[in-house]
Amino acid sequence: LALGSAAAAAGLYAFKRANPADPVRILQLMESESPLLPDALASGLPTIVEFYAPWCESCKAMAPTMLKLERKYDKAVNFVLLNGDDPRNSKLVQLFGVDGIPHISFVSDERKLIATLVGDIPESVLQQKVAALSSRSL
Repeated sequence: LALGSAAAAAGLYAFKRANPADPVRILQLMESESPLLPDALASGLPTIVEFYAPWCESCKAMAPTMLKLERKYDKAVNFVLLNGDDPRNSKLVQLFGVDGIPHISFVSDERKLIATLVGDIPESVLQQKVAALSSRSL
């Protein structure tokens, strides 16, 4: 029984870690696990840079979709999440011209900004853009 309880607890922990329910936790988890922007841009893969804020309702609504896309395209596209309210990111906010949150920039494998989406973006549009970026057809 003790072994079964330990296994169940470990399984529940792994499930919750893999499927966080709170959208702010999803965003923070994605940010903590994302590569540093210079490393992502130097990797030779296209990169999505998303600026979010914990108070942003659209960011929270889109968080599960972004997590799903990140997992689906993990080997083909870098996903970098940055808190746009964090003063440590102010230079990047300025560099990317962030004037609204969420702000999602699509950067080619050649380090060129090729598209930007701002605001509440439908899941179908996000899927299409990420698929196009991963196949280098955006």
